[in-house]
Formats: sequence, C-alpha cells, structure tokens
Amino acid sequence: MSAPRSGGAMPPEQACGPFVQRLVAEQGQRLHAQKAGVLAGKDAEAVHDARVASRRMRSALYFFAPWLPKQPTTRVRKRVRTAASILGAVRDLDVSLIFVRTWAPTLAPAAEKPLVQHLRGQRQAARASLLAFYEQDGYARLRQALAEFAAANLSATPPLAQVLPGLIRQAGAEVALYFDTLQPAPPVEHLHALRISVKYYRYLLEFTRKRASLAIDPLVQGLTAMQDLLGDLHDADVGCHLAYSLLRQPDLAFTAAQRAALLAYGSGLAAQRDRLVAAFLAEEAAVSPWAAWRLLPESELLAQALALLTSDPSVSARDA
Repeated sequence: MSAPRSGGAMPPEQACGPFVQRLVAEQGQRLHAQKAGVLAGKDAEAVHDARVASRRMRSALYFFAPWLPKQPTTRVRKRVRTAASILGAVRDLDVSLIFVRTWAPTLAPAAEKPLVQHLRGQRQAARASLLAFYEQDGYARLRQALAEFAAANLSATPPLAQVLPGLIRQAGAEVALYFDTLQPAPPVEHLHALRISVKYYRYLLEFTRKRASLAIDPLVQGLTAMQDLLGDLHDADVGCHLAYSLLRQPDLAFTAAQRAALLAYGSGLAAQRDRLVAAFLAEEAAVSPWAAWRLLPESELLAQALALLTSDPSVSARDA
C-alpha cells in the first residue's frame, strides 16, 4: 500500500466541481504513465499502479456525483469504472498468485502446482481482455471522456466546504454502525462490507489531510490498520474458497495427493482467516486495530479537521 502523496491546495470556498476535476486529472495522468508498463506485461506493479489510479478516480466521481452535472459525469464514470474493472481482474489474479506461492509451501506444498496452473489460465484470459481494452477503442474512449470532463465548466457546483464535511460525517457514521454488530462471530461478508466502509472513510479524510494533518493523521492511521488486517482476512477467505471450488469441478483431473493437498490448503487458510477474525475482534488495542480505533477520540479529531476545512485557506487533494 502506497503512502498518500500531497496534491495541490484548493480553497474550501471554491466549487467542488473544479476540485474533483483536479483529482481526476491527476489520477488520469498517473494511469496514463503506466500504459507502457501495462502493455509490456513484465512488471505487475504497473498494473497495480494503474488500478490504484483508476480506483481513486472512480471514488472521487462517486463521492461527488450528486453535485456534478449528469453529463459529462455519467460518461466519464462509466469509462473509469470499466478501466478499474479490467485492471482489477488482472491485479486480483496477480495477488492470488503471490498469495498461493507464499502460503502453499507451508500449508500444503502439493497444492501449489494445480492452484498456480488454474490462476495462470485465468490471468491469461484477463490479460487478453486488458490488452483488448488498451489496443482497441476502450482506452481511447476513456481518454476522450477524461478530456471532456476536464474541459467542462463546473464552477456552478456548490462550495467544497458545504459538501465535503457532510460526506465525511456520513462515512464515519457508516463505520460506527458496526460498533455493536460484530460480536460474537460476524459473517465474513459483514467484515468485507466494513472494509469497504473503512476505505471510503479514509479516502474522504485524506482530501483534507494537508491542512488538517494533526487531526486527520491519527484517524487515517487507524483506518489504514483496520483496512490492512481486513484485507489479509479477505485474502485468506478468497484463497480458501478457491481451493474448495477447484475440488468441486468434476472436469479437473487431480491426483489423490493433489486433492488431499487442496483440502489441506483450504482448511489451513480457513483457520488463518478465523485467527484474523479473532484478532480483529480482540478487546486489546495492541492486538486489534478495531479496538484501537474505538479508543481514539474520533469525534474530537474530526471536529478539529472539519473546522480547519471550513476556515483554513486551503484544502489538500491528497491521494487516497
């Protein structure tokens, strides 16, 4: 996970439309900078960085969509969403391959070969779709939509200081909804939904980070710690289900040893997932980022940050 980088400052009295245009333009440039690496296919980080840029654009457009004109916003959201999906398909498989190579040698060495073969086949198909997107008209349409959005006059949109505080409060309230619903044994889907809420809250907070860093940094650090652990938990759950899904496919011919290894691999990851769930829900702040988060003076820190947002002469467009 890359650390946030500073962006240009923007006064809160300025319309939110130009603020979003600036965020989208910065991330569009970062996406384009990775094009050669994505097409070459030799560096998985190029796909990762391109995906991050597309997700940041998608998030900014999603957050502020109610205050932006329908066009060209709808068009650029559609193109960005397509890019994020195609890049994400390849990146997720890269992550799965890394995960298998990390865990299989310890949990069940004989499971590594069939898992890697399966994931490579899926990645080959996903990469073919990615190349088609770049080499046909998908990427050109994305660039055109980004150019149209950048050129649009969005000065009539509401001031940033009237919009962003409400978005931040809403995101914080969504995370707080989970306070009394995670015990004693929440379903993994519930924790995955919490991870998404945590991520969105973090993204919005980082828009204010330059001038409100003293208040925002403890919150962002706490959210990042939760997101990291929940991400590890999600990876273990995905890996577990991958192994079990292969065992249920009758057209795949596995040896008895491979079937036993796949079962052991899935069981081992299920146990790891359950350990991570227990760690997340632990009462000790030193163990659980969720417990540590609940000890933070969130309301006080958030009030300080929002006061700075509405009164300070600049707001940072930090990357999420």
